[in-house]
Amino acid sequence: MVVVRWSSRTSVSIQLRDCATKCLYLILALPVHCSVFGEELINKLSVPEWKERFAGMTELVEKTKALGSITDCPLQVLCRIVLRKPGLKDTNFQVLRLRVEHIQYALEASKSASSTLAELLVPELLEKIGDAKVGDVVRSTLTILAERSSYEMVGPQILQSVFQAKNPKTQADSLLWLNQSVQEFGLKLRPQDLITTIRTGLNATNPAVRQASLTLASTVHLFMGDALRNLFADEKPAVVALLSAEFDKNAGQKAPVPTRGVRTTKPSTAAEDGEEDETEAAVTEVQEIDTEALLPRVDIRDQITPDMLTLLSSKAWKERQEGLTGIQNVLSAAKHIEGGNGGLQEPLTAVAKVCGDVNKNLCKIALQLLTDFAKALPKADAAKYVRFVEPPMLLCLGDSKPQIREAANSALTAWQSRVPFATMIEPEVIGDALKVENAFLRTEFLRWLSGGFSELPANHQRRLPSDLTPTLMPYVFATLEDRNPDARKQAQAILPQLIRVLGWEGVAKLANKLKATSKDAVMPHLEKAREAVAAMAPPPTTQTSRKETAPKAIRGGAPKAAEVAETPTPSEDTEETSSNPPNASTGGTAGGKKKADGKKGASTATSKKSVVEEPAAAPLLQANKNAKTTRLNDEKKRKLLKWDFDAPTRDHVQQLNQLFLNAGTSPDLHALLFHSDFKQHVKALDQLTRFFDTPEGEEATLVNLDLILRWIVLRFFETNPVVVGRLSDVYCSLSHSPGSSAAADGDVVDLIPLL
Repeated sequence: MVVVRWSSRTSVSIQLRDCATKCLYLILALPVHCSVFGEELINKLSVPEWKERFAGMTELVEKTKALGSITDCPLQVLCRIVLRKPGLKDTNFQVLRLRVEHIQYALEASKSASSTLAELLVPELLEKIGDAKVGDVVRSTLTILAERSSYEMVGPQILQSVFQAKNPKTQADSLLWLNQSVQEFGLKLRPQDLITTIRTGLNATNPAVRQASLTLASTVHLFMGDALRNLFADEKPAVVALLSAEFDKNAGQKAPVPTRGVRTTKPSTAAEDGEEDETEAAVTEVQEIDTEALLPRVDIRDQITPDMLTLLSSKAWKERQEGLTGIQNVLSAAKHIEGGNGGLQEPLTAVAKVCGDVNKNLCKIALQLLTDFAKALPKADAAKYVRFVEPPMLLCLGDSKPQIREAANSALTAWQSRVPFATMIEPEVIGDALKVENAFLRTEFLRWLSGGFSELPANHQRRLPSDLTPTLMPYVFATLEDRNPDARKQAQAILPQLIRVLGWEGVAKLANKLKATSKDAVMPHLEKAREAVAAMAPPPTTQTSRKETAPKAIRGGAPKAAEVAETPTPSEDTEETSSNPPNASTGGTAGGKKKADGKKGASTATSKKSVVEEPAAAPLLQANKNAKTTRLNDEKKRKLLKWDFDAPTRDHVQQLNQLFLNAGTSPDLHALLFHSDFKQHVKALDQLTRFFDTPEGEEATLVNLDLILRWIVLRFFETNPVVVGRLSDVYCSLSHSPGSSAAADGDVVDLIPLL
C-alpha cells in the first residue's frame, strides 16, 4: 500500500508499506512519480523529441539531488522513473547516459538496495555494458549495485547472463566486469559456474572474448592456485599453453585483498567510525579462500565396481592390470573426488596391496594410482585414508629397482602434501617398516623424512607423536653403523634435523643407552650434528629458547661451559641425566676442546663420574615378577616364539633382546649381553657370576632364569671355545643353585633339550 504525505518542505515524504522487498510495478509507481516530481516532468521523459527528454532528465537529476535524503523517496521509485519507455533503450546517448547516471547517484546515496531491485536493474544494465559511449558508467553502476545489495546476488546473475547476449562486445565487457569484481569483492562466485563460463569464453570465436576469459582465468588463479590449472588440463593444447603462460605471470603474487563488500551492515554513528574501521580491517585480514571448498568434486564410489576390486586380487597379472586401469580411468575422468565418508577405504587398500606385486610394472602403476588419489582427495579425507596406504608405500622404498623406489617416494611426497606431517610418522607404522633390515629402505626413508623435518620448526617434539623419538632413533643409530655407505651418509645427513626438531635431550638420552662400542661410533656424529644445529640461524633458535623452559636453552649458541652449568638447575632428575652423559662423551672424545677450556673439562669430568657411578648403584637384574608373569602368559597364548630350532633366527635374538629390556636389565649388562664381540659376552658372564652370589642377586636370578637360559642357548650355537667353556660353568652353577629345580619344572623345562 502506498501512502503519500506532504511535508512542510518542498519535497515529499513517501512511505511504502509491504513493498520494501517486493517489486513495485510501473503502474503502481507512476502515481508516486507524479506525486514527487510532477506529472509534466514524468511525461517529458517519454516524448519523441530527444532534446525534451534530455531537458526532462536534467531536471529530474537536479530534483533528485535536491531531495532532503534518498530515504525521503524509495530507491525503487527513483530507479523505476528512468526505466519508463524508452528507458535504457533510449536512442540518444546523451539522454541514455543521464538515465544511467541517475540510477548510479540514487544507489550511491542509498545505504542498501533490495535483491528485488537488483533483479530489476541487472538485465537492463547488461544490455548497455558493451556500449562504447555509456559502457563505463554502466560498469560502475553495476559495481555500486553489487555493493549496496549483495555481490552474491548480482555477480551470479551477470555470470549466467554473459553468453545469453549475442553481441561479442557485450560478452567481453561482461567478462571484464567479472574480472574486476573478483579483484574487488573476492572470489565469492560458485566455482563450477565460473569455470564453465571461462571454458566457454576460451573457445569463443571472437578474440576479444577469448582474451577477456583469459584475463578472468588469471585472476581466479590467484585465489585457487594450481588447482585451476588441473581443471583446464583437458582443453586444446593451444588453450592450455595460453593458460600456462598467463598463470606463470602470477608466480610469487598473492590473491588481492577485497576492498568492497567487507563492511558490516550495522549502522554506525560518527562516534563509532573508528571502531567500524577496525572491524573492517579485521574482516579483511581474516577472510581467506579455502581452495579445497572451491573445487567441484565427484563421488566415484559407485563407479569403482566390485568386479574391479576382484580383478586386483586375481592370480593372472593381466587381470590385475585390468583392474588397476579401470580404477585409473575413473579417477582420471573425475579429477577431484569426494572422500565418500570412508567408502574409499576398500579400493585404496586393494590398490595398496598391489604395490607389493611381483610384477614390477603393476607395482609402479599402483604407486602412481595412489599418487593420483592423494591429489584428488580433499585434505580432510586424505588424512583419514593415509594409514591404509602408507605401509605398502614405505616398503616399496626398499625395492631393488630404482624406478619403484622413485615412484614410492613420489607417492609419499604426494600424500605428505595433503595431510599433516605428524599423521604420516606414526611410530607404529615407522617401526614396522624399519624393522626390515634393508639398506635401500632406510636410505630412501631417511631421505624422505629429512625433507619433511626440514619444514618443521625447532623444538616441535610436543606436537609430534609422544613415542616417535624412542621408536625412530634406534634405527637411525643402527643405520649410522650400516655397511652400506649411502645409508650411513643419509643417517648422518638427517641427524641435525632430528636434533633440531626432537631436541637434544631425548636423542642424547637414547644414545647413552647404546652398547659401549655402538656408543663410541654414534656419539661423534651426534656431537658434530649438534654443532651444526647450533650454527643454524641463531636468531630463530634464540627466539624459540625464550618461549621454551630454561633447560632447553642448551640448544642455543652459548658456550658449552655455561650450558653444562645451567642444565642441573631443574629439579627433575631426567633433565640432568639426559644432558650430562653427552657432555661426558664429548670430554672423552674431543681432547683438544677439553684442553682449551678448563672449566668445561672439570664439568665434563664431574658428569663422567656421575655416569660411571649411576649404573653401579642399580642392580644388574631386577626381581620383576610382573614381567615374569607377562612372559608366561604370552607364552601360553603363543605370542612368543618357540625355542625349538636347529639354529636361532634373527627374530629370536630380537625378541630376547626386548624381553631383557622389559625385565629391567641394567643398560650396561644389556649392552654386553647383545654385543657382537665375544669378549663382551665373557665380561657379561663374569658380572652375572658375581651377581649370583649376592643376596639380592639370588632372587633376581630365579625370576629371570628363563631369560638367562635362553641367552645361554643362543651363545652355545657360537663356535668360540672360551665362551662355550664359560657358559658351561655358569649353567652348572645355576643348576646347582637353591630353587633352580623348581624353576626348571615350570617355564624352563622346554629349554633343557637344547641345553
